[in-house]
Amino acid sequence: MLTFNGVDNAGEYLVTPVEVEELARRLIEGDGSRSSATMNGIARRATDETAALKWDVDPRDLSRTGWALVHAEDEDPQVLEALKPLVEWRAKKAGPLCRTIAWHKGESKGDFYERHGTAPAQPVEPKRLPYYLLLIGSPSRIPFDFQQEVDLEHAVGRIDFDSPTEYAAYAASVIRAESEALPERSAFFFGPSNPGDGPTSISAEFLVQHLSEHLAPRLRIRSCLGEEATKSAFQEGLRERPSLLFSASHGLAMTSGDPRQTAQQGALVCQDWGGPGTPVLPAHYLAASDIDAECDLTGMIAFLFACFGGGTPEHDAFAFDNAAPPRIAPSPFVARLPKRMLERGALAVIAHVERAYGYSFLWRNEPHRGAFEQTLEQIAAGYPVGAAMEGFNMRWPILGVDYEKLRFEARAGRNVDRRDLVAAWIQKNDAQFYTVLGDPAAMLQQKV
Repeated sequence: MLTFNGVDNAGEYLVTPVEVEELARRLIEGDGSRSSATMNGIARRATDETAALKWDVDPRDLSRTGWALVHAEDEDPQVLEALKPLVEWRAKKAGPLCRTIAWHKGESKGDFYERHGTAPAQPVEPKRLPYYLLLIGSPSRIPFDFQQEVDLEHAVGRIDFDSPTEYAAYAASVIRAESEALPERSAFFFGPSNPGDGPTSISAEFLVQHLSEHLAPRLRIRSCLGEEATKSAFQEGLRERPSLLFSASHGLAMTSGDPRQTAQQGALVCQDWGGPGTPVLPAHYLAASDIDAECDLTGMIAFLFACFGGGTPEHDAFAFDNAAPPRIAPSPFVARLPKRMLERGALAVIAHVERAYGYSFLWRNEPHRGAFEQTLEQIAAGYPVGAAMEGFNMRWPILGVDYEKLRFEARAGRNVDRRDLVAAWIQKNDAQFYTVLGDPAAMLQQKV
């Protein structure tokens, strides 16, 4: 039986545990996720070693990589005015490669590239289209799909706030964080292990604990694992203003249309929750409303491993069958918790749009955490967060190729291990949805 991450407010798993053979049968007969043709096109990124930055370009050098603000063509002029200080700040280093670009409604990745004189699966040419792209606004205006697909070649982030004032505050916090002298850099690792719950037990032991030990030579570490990983401990850890936050937990989910969905979906379920079958109450999870105005997160980069921790698409990306995928939200949205973290001074939040699974770090029941290790190492070393995500960006097309090959062979009647087929399907879907919220060129400042 496969048990999936993610719980609703009743404490039930979002996806009912299912037998491997049954899921494999449904995938072979009709996989309702991205088509083979689409995945084969995306897979070019995995097989073209020249994609992304040219070999001699340092991703920390904005004068070589470029940076651009990307906005919907009908964006509120007050929002663009509010972000002017950030554009001017990036222009100090990027020079003529700093741009402001309008995205045209309905424009595909191919259309967008063609308009800027570039093409997919080619080395980035910053004079045509900069490497770092900061999208602004809701995914109902510039879609998540566009962000994820452009992220295969470029380093893409997004900010989505409710008012020009909040955009201005984010711009000011980035400039402040990159200008001030910092205290000793530190990292806070958080991983509950809820009673009777396999997913959090696995992530606490095989992901959070391992990563905290792995980063110990680089940063001062504080860890809260298992019984210590309570909501109050999380809040206390944030008040200490860590440079780097990594958490792995269930992300709370609501049914589509629930009036609480946009405010609470993706909230981080802590050790206070009693485990599967017991209701998840506000006292059990960290939501945006739990980060008060006194919590200063200036200069922090966070990585939240949780279902819907970064946002929610309109339709279920994990539909098993050929039928139209069910709607899981009235419209796509960015999760409120990372938005609140950015409002309180965080530079960027890496999080999941859709559900997150343990298959991100497990393969054939063995832990493989290289992508996590590399990303955190690079962030700790002062690499821009968007560049540090390149290892994750490679996983989606590579795993997509693996899945399509296994599914083709199974449909052709060849002997395919059903566990490998199911694992490849979950892994490639899971890998697609890692998303940067915040400026992809933001980086931890090195202590002088």
